Amino acid sequence: MVKCPFCGYSNEDGALFCEQCKSDVSSVAAEAAPAAVPPPTPMPESMPPAPMMAAVVEESPVVAEVVAVEEVPAVAVVEEVAAVVVAEAPPAPVVEAPPAPIVEAPAPPPVVVVQAPPAVAPAAPVAPAGQTPVAPGAQVKLVVQRGLKVGEEYNVFAGENFIGRADEKPVDIDLTFQEPDDRVWCSRQHALLIYDDATGNLTVEDLNSANGTFVNRERVYPGQPKQLFVGNTIQIGTVHMRVKV
Repeated sequence: MVKCPFCGYSNEDGALFCEQCKSDVSSVAAEAAPAAVPPPTPMPESMPPAPMMAAVVEESPVVAEVVAVEEVPAVAVVEEVAAVVVAEAPPAPVVEAPPAPIVEAPAPPPVVVVQAPPAVAPAAPVAPAGQTPVAPGAQVKLVVQRGLKVGEEYNVFAGENFIGRADEKPVDIDLTFQEPDDRVWCSRQHALLIYDDATGNLTVEDLNSANGTFVNRERVYPGQPKQLFVGNTIQIGTVHMRVKV
């Protein structure tokens, strides 16, 4: 066994470092287990005997010098080197953060005042050649030219005027008594007259009737209002009515 000279721990034969404190015990191992001395060879009578040679080896100054050398523990060396490195390390530089840039708020956009265009009065309808438009503010009437009651007049008021038969839905111009009971061509809500008394604009539109609506023998289709002028004839079934102001 090799006994550590620093902590006294017993290590196995041949150990170079102490298992307890990690110190170098190679010199102790050499002292505890000296190299085997080969058996003496026969020598002439002039050479000294073997015991005298052994004494010379024990008193050799080389062996004594090896035994006297003490190794510094490895742990102490590592701690000393670490302390030197920490002491010589330069301090970390202090980095100052750059000042934040000053951002100026954008100027508010200019206020644009949008003025509404002046109101333009609707223009009166332009009549084709040979036609007379309805004058603004005029009192419009429909005069029966053909029917059971010829000459009967129906007033046309500003706004919407429904033409048909007063059955389930109310109408403004009732043609119930203008047709015979056995030959009814007019629908309950047959056509629609729209009169703008401010401009004199007068139109008629078919309301998906079964037999259609005609102006001067030309058919008027649903969703397509037809412009009316003074003297135009509206035909619904067998009843003919002329525009009069």
